[in-house]
Amino acid sequence: MTVPLYLFRIELKEIKPKIWRRFFVPCSISLATLHEVIQLVMGWLNYHLYSFTIFGVEYVEPDPEGFKIRMPKHVEEVNLSKVNLNYFQLKKGSTIDYRYDFGDDWMHQLKLLDTDYKPTNPALKFDCLDGARRCPIEDSGGVYGYYRKLKILADETHEEYEEILAWAPKGYDPEKFNIKKAKKLMAVFRIKYTLLQLQKQSVKVLVSQMVRE
Repeated sequence: MTVPLYLFRIELKEIKPKIWRRFFVPCSISLATLHEVIQLVMGWLNYHLYSFTIFGVEYVEPDPEGFKIRMPKHVEEVNLSKVNLNYFQLKKGSTIDYRYDFGDDWMHQLKLLDTDYKPTNPALKFDCLDGARRCPIEDSGGVYGYYRKLKILADETHEEYEEILAWAPKGYDPEKFNIKKAKKLMAVFRIKYTLLQLQKQSVKVLVSQMVRE
């Protein structure tokens, strides 16, 4: 059975001009896998915690240290690798809020553009199609810090110019989105995902055989 593909457009909130990407994924993937894909297409480095808000409920991973804290009613702690995207029965036009780095608080919005996307190459189950502008540098201090650092990088006479220049990735250009790099990262991810699925299938077959014996 062929799994339908979801076509998404994601954009980073509160940033102008917009930083956005268009990409597609199987509708059956987990929220944890969707997080991995977002990290790759956006250009983040997966250093921080994240959450998804869907239909008013914010889904977060349990504290890795096992600490239990009282959560607001709209927040649910759950293993996001166990929650699949198609569980929510999203429709064309549905939106998801994705929050990355609870310190810098980067807020993204995903909009579902198509619930049965047909890529040019039917063999592809994941890919980044296009986008605009490079994502902010990790740990840049949120929206305010990002704008401040861009202002400093644009002014060689600023007293902090050399410090920020040394801190920023070499050749950092906020206006340039490297689509070739994004596609290469997605190609590697497709291999990783396929191998993981094959491994899971092998385990299921082995367990089934052991049970029959």
